[in-house]
Amino acid sequence: MHRYTVINLLNILFTLQIYIQFYYKPNLIHLISQPPVYNQPEQIEEQLEESLALDVSLLSIEPQSDKKDLSFQPLSSTSTSTTNSEEEECEMHWKQKKWIVNEPNVMELFKRCQECGSVITKTAKATVGSVLRVHWECEKKHKGKWSSCSDVRGMPANNLLVSACTLFTGATYTDIADWATLLNLQIPHKTTYFDIQSSYLIPVIDEEYKEQQKAAMNDLHLQTELCNPVHLSGDGRSDRQVNVVIFIFLTIFKKIFLTSFVLVVLLALDFSAKYNTYSFMDDTTDKIVHFELVQVTEASSSVAMEPVGFKRAVNTIQEQGIKIDVLTTDRSPSIRKIMRVEYPNIHHEFDIWHVVKGLSKKLCSMSRYKDNRELQPWTRSICNHLWYCSATCGGDPDELIENWKSILYHITGVHSWFKEGKQKKCVHNDLSPEQQRRKKWLGKDSRAFHTLQSLVLDKGLEKDLRQMALFKHTGQLEVFQP
Repeated sequence: MHRYTVINLLNILFTLQIYIQFYYKPNLIHLISQPPVYNQPEQIEEQLEESLALDVSLLSIEPQSDKKDLSFQPLSSTSTSTTNSEEEECEMHWKQKKWIVNEPNVMELFKRCQECGSVITKTAKATVGSVLRVHWECEKKHKGKWSSCSDVRGMPANNLLVSACTLFTGATYTDIADWATLLNLQIPHKTTYFDIQSSYLIPVIDEEYKEQQKAAMNDLHLQTELCNPVHLSGDGRSDRQVNVVIFIFLTIFKKIFLTSFVLVVLLALDFSAKYNTYSFMDDTTDKIVHFELVQVTEASSSVAMEPVGFKRAVNTIQEQGIKIDVLTTDRSPSIRKIMRVEYPNIHHEFDIWHVVKGLSKKLCSMSRYKDNRELQPWTRSICNHLWYCSATCGGDPDELIENWKSILYHITGVHSWFKEGKQKKCVHNDLSPEQQRRKKWLGKDSRAFHTLQSLVLDKGLEKDLRQMALFKHTGQLEVFQP
């Protein structure tokens, strides 16, 4: 067998349960060194035969070097094609059911010789990562060997699968190893896992990601050629790092000598990001078409990483001959300036999800004051109203703004009014007298109403609403974790 046997086995895992874009890191592929030199299967068998008392667990014993790690097997680079039989074998390894079996139950199978029925007098056990190998000899000198799983090119298939499933599910080796230690379950050693990851898993992820990205770019390029509008959504995410010691210290002692404001400032000084990933998703297919990973050393500050990643991603997409018609982001001032100055031909939409989230925070903050507590029961309804206005305006900014301002009538118990000689009304069903009486409407002269009015009629918000008429949001990107 050859390298593609391993690739086929991993591709089966991708197809059935892995969204490989979540785990791809472009920079990691450059860190991959040459595959380590592994022991041949014949060498392993010789080592087993040297000592019938051999019982090595790679989970609990640190190997001196990769060459002595029995979990590794050699690679072959001479073959360049994959046969149907090899593909079927790879699929078979993954589909086979697997059980957790205790050692005494396994050794009950090695009491009698399978050839002559004589008593087995000698057994040699070896733990090769997650695999158990047993060599036995009976009274009549018959010998045999048994393995708890078959090999893929000399590597135990389960070692490869355990390593692949750990990486592809987003778990860390430490988490899996702790769980296995409590259960006394044998799994590949840490060095084995990382060598399998660098030699097999990351190259396959890189290859598969590039193929999927190329297909996504081709789809967008085809849309451009057919004059179909291309709508993309973008969002950035940073890894936040905070000094835990400082955080605990300040949290404990803030009531003694620190105000809340000083605490926030001090925490902010130790609160930074090292990486930022800016991702773009096709609104039509919900596919991640591209993302850029930016290190803090590539920008002037942690905050500046997001616009750097944004510009790189947009330029990369445009270099593929793709014409972006609509681009949706949050209301970041730096992104807004870039769009206004460098990409004036692209229609810039604001993410309604982020706007509603910000509105909710403002309402919650305002309603904490005694005179504004009447707003508390209305907070969720006001946020839902903005969401509804964006979803039902049909792309008309004027209608969106008009419907948004109608909340000032409804919240005072007025559901029909005249404006510019035309009668307007709320879109909800007529309320019964009992419903009208029991609802806690705001008085027009109340402090709570004037607070809400200043928020609803805010000129900055009204300007932003004109860039939310297409009802775009990056909710799908929020669950994407590159």
